[in-house]
Amino acid sequence: MSPPSKEARVILALEALENDENLSLREAAKIYNVSRITLTRRHASRPIRHDAIPNSKKLTQSEEEAIIQYIIDLVI
Repeated sequence: MSPPSKEARVILALEALENDENLSLREAAKIYNVSRITLTRRHASRPIRHDAIPNSKKLTQSEEEAIIQYIIDLVI
C-alpha cells in the first residue's frame, strides 16, 4: 500500500483539527507531515493555487465561450 499523498494528509489533518479542539495547527502539521503554512492557509479556507484563477487570465469564462462560438460561426 502506497503512502497517502500530500493532499490526503492535508485533508486528514484538517479533519483532525475539526474533531479535536485541543489540537493545534502546529501539532497537526507535525503529526500528518504537512507544511504548517499550507495547513494554516487551508484552515483559513484559502483556495489551493491549482483551483485559483491565474492573474494572467483576462477573460471571464462566458467571454471566452462567446469568442470561441463567434470563431466557430465564422468558420461554418
